[in-house]
Amino acid sequence: MLIIVVIGSLYMVTSQLEVASRKYVRDDATFRVLNLAKEALIGYAATYRDTNSGEVFGYLPCPDIDGDGSANGFSEDCGATDSTVRIGLLPFKQLGLPSNTDADGNCLWYAVSGTFKASSNGTYLPRPLNWDTQGQIEIRDSNDALITKPDDQYGGAAAVIFSVGPPQANQSDRLPASDTAPCGFSLASQKADAIYTRYIEVDPSKQNRALSEPFPGPFPVPGPTDAIVRVVQGVAGSNTNNDRLVWITPKEIFDRVKIRSDFKNASSATPAGQINTLIDKVKVALDARITADITSATRNTTVPTPYAASDPETYSSPDRWVGGLPDVTQGSLGEAISTDYVSYFNNWSDHFRYTLCTDLNSYCLSINGVNCDGALFFGGESITGLPRSSIQRQLSNYFESALSLLTGGTISFSSANTAYSDSNRSADLGYCLAPPVTSFANNIGQFQTSGSGANVISIDTVGKVIDLGQLYAGSSVAGAGCAWYPTPMAFASGLRAYFRYNIANKGQGFTFALADANAVRNSSTAMCGGTGSYLGYANGSIHPPKIGFEFDTSSNSSRNDPSSNHVGILYWGTTASASDDNTHGVGAGSGSEPVNPSKTSAGVSTFTMNIGDNIDVRIDITRNYDTSTQKGSYNLKVYMAASFPDCTRTDFQNLTQDLSALCPQPIEVSDSIVLDNPTDGGGEAMRTVYFGFTNAQSFSGDQQITISDFQIRNR
Repeated sequence: MLIIVVIGSLYMVTSQLEVASRKYVRDDATFRVLNLAKEALIGYAATYRDTNSGEVFGYLPCPDIDGDGSANGFSEDCGATDSTVRIGLLPFKQLGLPSNTDADGNCLWYAVSGTFKASSNGTYLPRPLNWDTQGQIEIRDSNDALITKPDDQYGGAAAVIFSVGPPQANQSDRLPASDTAPCGFSLASQKADAIYTRYIEVDPSKQNRALSEPFPGPFPVPGPTDAIVRVVQGVAGSNTNNDRLVWITPKEIFDRVKIRSDFKNASSATPAGQINTLIDKVKVALDARITADITSATRNTTVPTPYAASDPETYSSPDRWVGGLPDVTQGSLGEAISTDYVSYFNNWSDHFRYTLCTDLNSYCLSINGVNCDGALFFGGESITGLPRSSIQRQLSNYFESALSLLTGGTISFSSANTAYSDSNRSADLGYCLAPPVTSFANNIGQFQTSGSGANVISIDTVGKVIDLGQLYAGSSVAGAGCAWYPTPMAFASGLRAYFRYNIANKGQGFTFALADANAVRNSSTAMCGGTGSYLGYANGSIHPPKIGFEFDTSSNSSRNDPSSNHVGILYWGTTASASDDNTHGVGAGSGSEPVNPSKTSAGVSTFTMNIGDNIDVRIDITRNYDTSTQKGSYNLKVYMAASFPDCTRTDFQNLTQDLSALCPQPIEVSDSIVLDNPTDGGGEAMRTVYFGFTNAQSFSGDQQITISDFQIRNR
């Protein structure tokens, strides 16, 4: 009898353990299915722009309403307002999942916040959608303890996926599944959003709103409190709530978006980063508007619209305005962003502020050392890396270092962060709008000459040109001549320059040069290089770091020249000698000694320079200085044209944006380098620069070249 009792007891215990084990295995399998669905939904959001051209990342699909596995094709799919939480089946086919069932064979259900839902018929998308967008769903555990809710550190839930479990006592009216309606209903019978209470447990007492609709039917959102829909985690086998669920927070979606190269990269990278590209496009559009104002002598078209009518921190004074962006999606003067970034503008414009001098050409602002007629600011991610809540959408929660300027405390802003970077997502970014243009037309009288020899360079303040070289009757002269603008110019995020030259008599050639203006390196513009093939750039007192653009009309083997008609980019050769500063292919290839491009590289090109031709030159340089590594990255492009089959001269002269954005002119020479800071105690390399022209000639031949229409400005 004792043996029989023991065996019976062991049987009962092991049977119960087996049942519990099977229940655990099924529950574990169900959560694996739920998490697979969650991963697929996050992937959908993080790739939304890939499959929906012109849109932003972050949107989630609508629920499947008719049981066909997809949200596509149902006319009422997501409702008409972003305030509507919508429920239905998981659109598993649209997500590329093999099925829509949990471990017990029940179909998965899915609810999505109106702030994230993407209408499948393309007629409606909520805006703004960015890393601060809040979900509309509150999640609680099985003990009713809060896990996340809108406006907390995670932003509540953007979406929830349900495994509904067996029917409860009040859910006996579930519809039977069939081959044509695997989840028990179809478009021909009943729609998912009309019968969800037969599958999902609803406790109206736990809904944090005063509306009569049961969870989570469509409802308007008069305020943050009424926007919340509460969902409670169930327990497998429970007689009151057996719904098992996983959820997706806004933070989880944008943590995935932010690591994408085409989101975080610089605008000049491949692929281009979309935040930096948007900033560039907004900057170009505002620049064009201010330029149009300067031309028409009116400010009427650019008074900024405040971020919100109730924004108490919008600032104005007699000298400047500060507010939100005007609409730059419209315009006929080049002041509209391209259509593929209109959606980015609509979704991210709350992160921008815009300030403008009220007086034309007053340059009342200083941005990174550059005098400006206006400025654009981007606030970046919150300093915590978490979504900003609805009560944090104020100026002080977007900006830190730029806050003083935006609230009228200062007129200057300086930062080493010149672009959105994945390593510093919260950094305030400031950009100069409409900096002054230095030109021969306005500033020819300020250029100063230096060098050796007689009359090797001269400045014509009446004709507004600079003449390089000199013709001598009967005897030639050896000499070098340089013409520099004596006021240092901030390199900031780069420069754009244009000039035209005409060769009346070929000699050695000339350079357009940029020299570090730090007094430790070059104390003044009384500097020039050597004669003959040194072109006034090498073998003299122009100390590195420096960048030269060489227009060479004489072939010299000691310089590794490819021909007597070539253009090239120069740095400073070897640090041990100044005599090879314009020798192609020399240099150690380091951050302190970059290689002068060789005659077979993209940095050197043959270009026919005929006597009498007007040759137009456009130079675009981008610069990014990294304070953490103390290195500056430079991308240099030179365009040249003796005629204009692809572009116009007006395009070459338009310094408000890079030439590549204006017309399809081929690049003549280009190079990219990274420069270290010198060890001379002068700090950042080329933070400010002198710019000018250098030339030289020898006893064996004179030259005469005229430089005209020069202009230069910061990016």
